[in-house]
Amino acid sequence: WFYHLKNYLNFYQTFFIWYYGATVGKIIAKVRVIDFNNFGRVSLLTSATRSVFRLFSEMFFYFGFIFAFFTESRQTLHDKVGRTLVVNA
Repeated sequence: WFYHLKNYLNFYQTFFIWYYGATVGKIIAKVRVIDFNNFGRVSLLTSATRSVFRLFSEMFFYFGFIFAFFTESRQTLHDKVGRTLVVNA
């Protein structure tokens, strides 16, 4: 069942980031994800890449989130790899 949960979360994050620019939690927090290069909407491929690397960051004790403390733009590992940026909505 863990495998199915992981796939569900991956699909959820990919779809919501691509379609809405944010997951439900990000919508409530009034932040959204944008493309780092053109500050526009995130493509489906970019959203999927970001989602997969976010799962890796979470699986390894949230290690990928530590990157936000050491980058100028406060990007996490999955933001760096996916070339995305989280901004105020």
